[in-house]
Amino acid sequence: MKHLAPKDSILVYGLDNHPIKGWLATEAGKQLYRKGEAKPKNSSTQQQTLSNEVRPNYVYEPKPCIDWYWIDYDPETGVIVAVTYLYSTGDCDNAGGGDGGTPQELDPCQEEYETFATLLSDRANVSSAKECEEVVDIETFKKYKKIKWTCLKNVSWILSSKEIGIVELVSGNWRWVSLTHDDIALTGIPVGGTVTPNKGTGTPNFVEGNNNIKYASMDLDFDVTYKPNSFNCNGTSIQIPPYSLNYVTHSQLYNAAP
Repeated sequence: MKHLAPKDSILVYGLDNHPIKGWLATEAGKQLYRKGEAKPKNSSTQQQTLSNEVRPNYVYEPKPCIDWYWIDYDPETGVIVAVTYLYSTGDCDNAGGGDGGTPQELDPCQEEYETFATLLSDRANVSSAKECEEVVDIETFKKYKKIKWTCLKNVSWILSSKEIGIVELVSGNWRWVSLTHDDIALTGIPVGGTVTPNKGTGTPNFVEGNNNIKYASMDLDFDVTYKPNSFNCNGTSIQIPPYSLNYVTHSQLYNAAP
């Protein structure tokens, strides 16, 4: 994207008129990235049955209440600069449920808190995508095989799982001898805070000692700690405590052949 002049912006909306992404420049010329963010609310789950005289056996199902925001952040550091509420869609009159009375308005700082609190993890999804393989000689018919694959991905970052295996040529065919989980590493820039995975626990799909394993995979169980940045609301710095989520996934199958 070509640098924008100070205070200029480019915004992209989908065919449904919902915000997708954009670019903007501050008055000082600082280039920022903008993305659309949807934050679902807890809509009322009550169903309303209309009179048969109006429409027989019709049950109204409320549409989820969703708040839409523009999130502005520095693409170099991932620091969020601003959160701007745009509008809400769905049935939002009684988003919190209850007795159907007049809904209470949330404190502006509370609304921003809810937006920032889960921004880091909202779009994190487990994955099994292959990244790369590396083969290192141990001896002529025995080699290390290092595997790297994506175990969790988000819009601006991914987590890669690293495995170290040993393969051996047995009766003219390459077979797995062992496969061990090594580590999990972050690539990219999280938007709105820090993302820290633990090493996790990896379990290969075979038992060592079986010399007839041509294809192997790794089952992975790991935790990720999300630490959101603080944000400023009405002149007050609001701190958000870190939180951890657990994920379980597995790699694709890998051939023992170098």
